[in-house]
Order: sequence, then C-alpha cells, then structure tokens
Amino acid sequence: MNIKGYGAEDSYTYTGSGVLKNKFDIYDGDELDKRERLFFLKRSESVPETINTTPESFLALHQHLFQDVYEWAGQIRTVSLFKGNTPFCRSEHIKKHLSDHLKALADDENLMSHNTRIAAKSFAKYTIELNMVHAFREGNGRHLRVFLSIYVRQLGHKLDFKLVRANDWINACIEGVTRGSEQMAGVLYKAMTREPSNGSNANRSRNTDS
Repeated sequence: MNIKGYGAEDSYTYTGSGVLKNKFDIYDGDELDKRERLFFLKRSESVPETINTTPESFLALHQHLFQDVYEWAGQIRTVSLFKGNTPFCRSEHIKKHLSDHLKALADDENLMSHNTRIAAKSFAKYTIELNMVHAFREGNGRHLRVFLSIYVRQLGHKLDFKLVRANDWINACIEGVTRGSEQMAGVLYKAMTREPSNGSNANRSRNTDS
C-alpha cells in the first residue's frame, strides 16, 4: 500500500516500496514525510499575498510549496487516484474541471459577504469541488488550505486553520463526497473571521493573469 494512502504503486513511486520518488532519494516513508513537512512549512512562510483564480496560479502555488521535495511539484498528475473506494477526478479531465471551479469561485459574490457564515458556506462548496479534482499526486490538502487562506484575505476574510483539528478537515472532505459541503462549511466557519474593512474587496483577483 502506498504510504500516502492512495492504494497502489504508480509511476510516481519507487518500485516495490510505494514511497514517492523525491529529490533526496529517501526510500523510508516516515523520513520522507518529515522532510516534506519541514520544507512545506519553510515555503509556507513566503507565499504570495495575493493570488489569481486561474489554473496557472493554482499550479504555481503548489510548485512553490513542494519544489524542494518533488520534481513534479506544480504539475497536474497523470495517474488515477483513489482514497478507499472514492475515485478523484480522472487525470485527463483535471485541467477543465480546475478551470471551471476556479472561474465559478472568482464570480461568486457571496464570498465577499460580511456575514462569515454565508461566506463560509460558499467557500465550502468550492473547497469540496477542488478537493475532488485532487490535481496533484501529493500535497493536495495542504496546498488547498494555503490557496484558500490567500484568496479569502483578498476578500476581506481571514482563515486560521490552526483553529481546526486535522481530523475535522479530513472528515469534512470525506463527507463532501456524497453528502455535500455542509460539514466543510462548519469547519471553515470555525476558522474564519472578517477582517477590518481596508478596501481589500477592490483588490479581488478575478480569473485572469493580466
């Protein structure tokens, strides 16, 4: 079984080990996990203050966060992924679904609501959808939380995932597969606060890199 929980060896793993190929040639899963988290935390300290809702920006953020560990950081996965019996988006459809969801995210006016419960409910829908796309071979959850944290700040909110237990996030993602985004809305609401008005809404990055 693959140490990351996706169920099988593939072109991203060392033969016979299930450990993801990495720049350090670490074959021990626990050691790789420690090294990966160390560099992820380091790169998390230098993420951009704003981000565009385009596939290109979404991929670039992943590349920034995991560039020290994986050659394929920031690249759309080319293999199928499952978690238990749940299949994620087929690799050949990732780019289209990613583009569609990010465009819808950019166009949703509810996300700017001063009512954090309304904003959290809308954000939850896109969180579940983007998680089901699962664009990368590894690092999807951490990357998505960083992406959301950057984007919500542009809309006058703040997300502090330190207020959320890891199991609550995981369970909300699982629940979202068949039962919708209500549980994720509760998770995001717990982590979300409304920032003082400072004109941030005017800086909302739309679906463009121009």
